[in-house]
Order: sequence, then C-alpha cells, then structure tokens
Amino acid sequence: MATLRHTPAALAGWVRLAGWTVAVAYVVGVGLLGATSFWSPNEQVFWPEIAAFALTLPASIAGIVPFYLGGALLWNLTGADSGGPMWPVTLGYGLMFAGLAAGNVWLVRQLGRHLRGRRHRASVPRTPAPHPT
Repeated sequence: MATLRHTPAALAGWVRLAGWTVAVAYVVGVGLLGATSFWSPNEQVFWPEIAAFALTLPASIAGIVPFYLGGALLWNLTGADSGGPMWPVTLGYGLMFAGLAAGNVWLVRQLGRHLRGRRHRASVPRTPAPHPT
C-alpha cells in the first residue's frame, strides 16, 4: 500500500490550489450576482447590485466612477431602457462586477506578498555593521 507524503511543498501546493479555487468562485459568483441585477429594464429589486458592490469593496470604491460611466454607455448604446436588447447590458455589468472582484483578488495577493516578505525580513537575524575605528 502506498503511503501519502505530506511534505511542506505538497501541502503548499494544495493550499495554493484551494486559494485559487476560492478566488475563481468569488469572481464568478460576484459577476453572476451583478449580472442578475440588470437582467430586466423594469427590475426594481436592488439587493443583488448592493450585495455585489459590498462584496467588491474596496475595489468598488476606486472603480465606481468608471463603472457607472460604462454602465450608462451600455444603456445608451443599446437603447435597453426604450425597448432595445437587454443582454449587452446584463453581460457588461456582469463583466464589470467580475473585473472589480478580480481587482480585489489582486489586492489580497499583493497584501499577502507584502506580509510574507515582512515576516521573512523579521526572521532574518541582523548583524551589526562594523564600526570604523
């Protein structure tokens, strides 16, 4: 019978895979939630949009102006508010929300790299510089 080896490298690989799985599920889930907010021009329920914006904090703060400008452009180009096709608006908003979520994934990765580097620098013993005599 083969024995399973739990080496640090193997465990790190599994942790990395789990992290990417969660990140992809987050981006896809937020994109779908955002798309459902704009599936009908007469939709009055705003909770999916509010939930998607809350899930994309802090990236949604930096991206709110381009987000709404892009959304307004989609509505006007397709004429969705006056009987035009709604699918480009739904797809566009879903992709924009997914982009905000991907921005958050990038931010979390950058924070993790910063903290790992900081922890590594703290663990390295410092040798005092020789004083000139």
